[in-house]
Amino acid sequence: RAEYIKKKISERIERCSVTLVYLTENSAQSDWVNWEITKSIELGKGVVCVHKHGENLTSYPKSVTENNLPVVAWNHEALNSAIAKASSES
Repeated sequence: RAEYIKKKISERIERCSVTLVYLTENSAQSDWVNWEITKSIELGKGVVCVHKHGENLTSYPKSVTENNLPVVAWNHEALNSAIAKASSES
């Protein structure tokens, strides 16, 4: 079942220019979040991580820190800017 899910997620990642990852306190422990970020980077996609405005996360998924990915609060201006930048870099 996991391979089928990965295949379907990969198909969706291939169709986009930027992968938007919503972070929560539980994201840091998620193998799926790390896999999705890694897959996006492998496919040459930009990646932007976003969290709830006003929420201070204490930890990030390993793939976020290893790849020095941008993390922004869910704020219209910050999100638009980060997506535009990630799109131009991919």
